[in-house]
Parts: sequence; structure tokens; C-alpha cells
Amino acid sequence: MGCAVASTFFFAAPAPASDWGCQVLLCISNPGGPMQYAACVPPIAQLYDVLRSGGSIPTCTGVGFSSSTPRFEPYRCEDGSLLTRIEGETGSDSLTCRSVARQEVRLDKCRGSEASETARLVHSGGKAACMDYTHTRPEVREQPNYVDVTIDGLTQRIWF
Repeated sequence: MGCAVASTFFFAAPAPASDWGCQVLLCISNPGGPMQYAACVPPIAQLYDVLRSGGSIPTCTGVGFSSSTPRFEPYRCEDGSLLTRIEGETGSDSLTCRSVARQEVRLDKCRGSEASETARLVHSGGKAACMDYTHTRPEVREQPNYVDVTIDGLTQRIWF
């Protein structure tokens, strides 16, 4: 509700907010992104500077508003994958994006020297398919810091 109300005000006229906290609130509640409009660039740029130095999101009086402390998450995986730590053959750990569901892979992943412990051979319609979790390299985020902002019960993650 708060996002919808703030967005309605945002699109109806230039941000009437007189203080920085309310400007930030209006800009981050914009579905098009916090810096879609030129009027939002200065307050959001200032917000990012404050968050990078360990500060918090400013408040806006009279609004049901809260935010998390800044957090750091440097890697991201595609939808359908989770960031996972795996032990390498040499005993060192590495990060990988592991699919949340098994995917069809080469048959040798189910048999022989290439067999995977997590692979399953599935028979369907007279055909055999090897199903296993797939792994891809995580992407490094350009903006690895974030805060979760809740406005009247609706939460939005802001990356910076």
C-alpha cells in the first residue's frame, strides 16, 4: 500500500518531499527504479554514499517504514540456481551456482568413471535420461551491497 501511495504521488507531480528522507522514500518506491527520474538522482546518490560508509536509510515521518542494516553479497546466480560452497579435489572450497532441480546431462554422468554421486538414471517413454544437478560459475555483482526496505509491509531490496 505504501509503495502504491508513494508511487501515485511520485507520478502525479514532482516529489513534494521537503526533507531528504521523504525524497529517498519516494524515489525507492518507484517501480521504474530509484533513479529513473532526474529529480531522484541527487538524493539516491547521496543515499548510496551514506550506505557505503555504514550509515542507514533515512526515515520519513508518518510513514510505516523500516530498513535492514547494509549487507554484502558479492555473487549472484541465475534464477533456478543457488550459490553453494563445494569442496574441491585438492581439499580447497570454491563457490558454484547449483541448479535447484536436476537437469538432463550426458549419460556418462550416470555410468562409468565420469559418474556423479547425485546423478539419477530416469526411464521414460522407452528412453533413458541422466538427470543431475548442474553447476555454473557465479557472476560477480557490480553492486554487491544492499539493504531491504519495508514500507507498509512491502519489502524491496536496493542494491548499491
